[in-house]
Amino acid sequence: MAKLKLVANPTFNAKVAIPVAGGAAVDVELTFKHRTKLALDEFVRSREDKSDTTSFMDMVEGWNLEDAFTKENVELLLENY
Repeated sequence: MAKLKLVANPTFNAKVAIPVAGGAAVDVELTFKHRTKLALDEFVRSREDKSDTTSFMDMVEGWNLEDAFTKENVELLLENY
């Protein structure tokens, strides 16, 4: 039985289905940065002048792809998918 901790871990993993043109979606496991409700509200408000790449890098800490988790590879992912 899973136990709920009142203070969450600073990161968590979740699978995200990424649609692939002409094929089935592929599940990619991402490591997300946890935020409290107040921190999440501030994060959302601060995104207005930020690029998609910066926003992604501010939300995610890593992934289970063969390619390294770098700004350049995040830009490739966001451009292609």
